[in-house]
Amino acid sequence: VDQPAVTAAWFSRLSGHPVTPDPAGGFVLRLDQGRVRFLPPGAWPVISAEIRPPSLPWIGALTLRTRDSNAAIRRLLADRDMEFTVLDQAVLIQESGVVLRFIPTEP
Repeated sequence: VDQPAVTAAWFSRLSGHPVTPDPAGGFVLRLDQGRVRFLPPGAWPVISAEIRPPSLPWIGALTLRTRDSNAAIRRLLADRDMEFTVLDQAVLIQESGVVLRFIPTEP
């Protein structure tokens, strides 16, 4: 987002959850189930040098936890012949400028 502090403060008021500084710049809003990061435009290359925001504001990535060590998503992607990348234990899909990251739930 162009103004991480302003945007994060608005979502903080909306959700009733406080924001904290993000290590990549900007702010983190921790929710009951997950978190939202509000980063300035220059922070994205630190996270992913290969993907550029198409416009702002932009949802750059969603991370989803799986209970089956990503077995179902791998099968679904293989059945549909969709391209994906595996990085560490994460399965990454890029679609329409958004990265979907599936990570196994820690035991």
